[in-house]
Amino acid sequence: AGVRLGRPPGSSAKKRQFDENYAEIIKKIKEGMTVAEAAAELKIHRNTLYRYLKSACIRSDYEKK
Repeated sequence: AGVRLGRPPGSSAKKRQFDENYAEIIKKIKEGMTVAEAAAELKIHRNTLYRYLKSACIRSDYEKK
């Protein structure tokens, strides 16, 4: 009962930003750019980018072997 307050969970705007730039982000990381540098280019925190990559189940695409 009552009204739920606060920001709704998740942010589709940030996810959309990642989805639009996904191929470019992965390409740059594979070429040697760090996740932190890619995050700085997107103007987001590196942990946000790591969280997105983890949630999208694409960890193997960007990890160096």
